[in-house]
Amino acid sequence: MTAIAAPAVRRTASRRVIVDRILLYGAAGFLALWTLFPIYLIALAAFSERTAIYDYPKALLPTRFSADTMSFFVNSTGVLSSLRNSVIVALGTIVLGLLIGTPAGYALARFSFPG
Repeated sequence: MTAIAAPAVRRTASRRVIVDRILLYGAAGFLALWTLFPIYLIALAAFSERTAIYDYPKALLPTRFSADTMSFFVNSTGVLSSLRNSVIVALGTIVLGLLIGTPAGYALARFSFPG
């Protein structure tokens, strides 16, 4: 005997689920903008002319591109040596973390926990 297959029932998401998703994605988008907007303003100031940094109100879209501000910053006294020191400390931290974390992770993986 052959049975006729019933059509698949499509379940639509309830209004509450849809509203919850909209609120969640809206909050995530707001937090992303809250975090990225200052970084955008810093990058905009870094690649604009030095006189345009003090303009008020600031233009949110770049009007002219200039590397003068970045050139001035990089050529300032102590910037490159500070950058070198930061890279050395970061690499040392990575190596030290790996030297301590790798054996600790192996020991925890081999340890037999009760339960």
